[in-house]
Amino acid sequence: MSPIRSRLALAALLAAAPAASAQAGGDPAPRTSVSLMLGGFGTDVAEGSTFGIAAARADWRLSRWILAEAGVSYARGEVEVARHDAGTATYRMEPTGLSTATVGVQAQLPLPYVQPYVGIATGLYMRLDVPGGHRFLSTTQEFPAGVRVPLTDRLGARGEVRLRYDQQQFNGQELGAETTVGVTLRI
Repeated sequence: MSPIRSRLALAALLAAAPAASAQAGGDPAPRTSVSLMLGGFGTDVAEGSTFGIAAARADWRLSRWILAEAGVSYARGEVEVARHDAGTATYRMEPTGLSTATVGVQAQLPLPYVQPYVGIATGLYMRLDVPGGHRFLSTTQEFPAGVRVPLTDRLGARGEVRLRYDQQQFNGQELGAETTVGVTLRI
């Protein structure tokens, strides 16, 4: 599916879900949650190393089974950067930052003690190497799968694996996988 078609399908799902919830007699007050998560991000950009990653994600219930999500993430690590001095290329490791801002939908199994989910998200991807390296803004498609564990009425835990396809400046798409855990606060 093309990136434009996937974004249109996602927008249609987000627009249709509140109407479906109202027809089904769903909960009129959406439950909104905010999750703060930490973990590791393995990507082809890093050639086998793992970046540290932090993510903040907000989700709200569209129906009993469907949630909408908006989130941001930031990963920090080192990549190999080529320098050209007098026609000779030298390579060295340089720090880089990888950021995303996404929106998505998730299908969640609303069990009382453990709530597994899968989803799809799309958004923006930004890479900022040191000057002389890559610096660009492009797109990302993401496929999260995880579990939410309610601990109290307002507090919970969350674990997730998120496959990412980040569009690169010259090299097509790079595959990556986030593995994160964190806390969730219902507001």
